[in-house]
Amino acid sequence: MTVRRVGGGARASAAAPAGQRGQATVEFALVLPVLIVCVLAVVQFGFVARDEVLTVHAAREAARRAAVGGTAGEIHAAAVSGSGLPAGRVAVTRSVAGDQVTVTVTYRQPISIPLIGTGLGVVTHRRSVTMLYEPAVLE
Repeated sequence: MTVRRVGGGARASAAAPAGQRGQATVEFALVLPVLIVCVLAVVQFGFVARDEVLTVHAAREAARRAAVGGTAGEIHAAAVSGSGLPAGRVAVTRSVAGDQVTVTVTYRQPISIPLIGTGLGVVTHRRSVTMLYEPAVLE
């Protein structure tokens, strides 16, 4: 009795030369760290972009409060509560020139992703907003 094989015979792994059997694993092991660092860099860039937008929003909120004659504490509180940034890392300055008030918000963002942040340290975001000064509008 003769037994015939269905499906074509030898397996692909058995046909591969002995020196190439682990090639894909080695290539993956070499590329994986680079891929992980790239993904972490993209995530950190997203955090930096988000905090830039929050700094702009904080400056707008602070300028609105300053435009109606708020105190320095009220202006800082408006910047922090309006943006969600941590209060200890936010600095707010106000200057009045004629009928305009300018508020500058500075936020020092720590880099939170390992491997990426070791070379960067802290990113400083600084935004200024100028509005018409209307202190009589304050309630």
